[in-house]
Amino acid sequence: SFDSSLRRTGADTQSRAGETTPSAGKTEHGVVLVVDGDRKSVQICESGLRELGYEVEVARDTYQALDALGAGRFDLVLADVALPEVGGLLNRIREQGERTPVVLMQETPSTWAAVQALRLGATDYLQKPLRPLDAELALIKSRHRPPQRRAATSQAKRRLLQEIEELRREATASVREMEAL
Repeated sequence: SFDSSLRRTGADTQSRAGETTPSAGKTEHGVVLVVDGDRKSVQICESGLRELGYEVEVARDTYQALDALGAGRFDLVLADVALPEVGGLLNRIREQGERTPVVLMQETPSTWAAVQALRLGATDYLQKPLRPLDAELALIKSRHRPPQRRAATSQAKRRLLQEIEELRREATASVREMEAL
């Protein structure tokens, strides 16, 4: 589930374009993208969030979610951990500089999956069937997270990536020296 790359072909793009539920207009609470292939889970999320005053858009897979994210802004993304390439979805959202909080959901929660989700950049991890108030609480928590912390985390990641690249170069140089001997 946590494949961190998204492989997309031209056929994927053409067949999935425009398959998300269209927006009905802005609401006072915000817009939530629900990414889940299970109709019953989607129905529970959608009806509960609408009752709380949220606008809801639905994507049935990670590719539809990327299309929807490219077409609009969301206050929260709720995604099922069981979807293929959900890790790639998280990576793509972060690579594009999105600050949209992503909450992953799973029918049978596991500590391993929760840790992996948070490592990949999810802001929270909830059990399915999702209670709409849990989703609202996750959104509220993400809104109150200080922006400096996000920036500091991003800078720390960049520094670590630079250090890793420098170590890789040093290791490559060492291997070349050894081969020359």
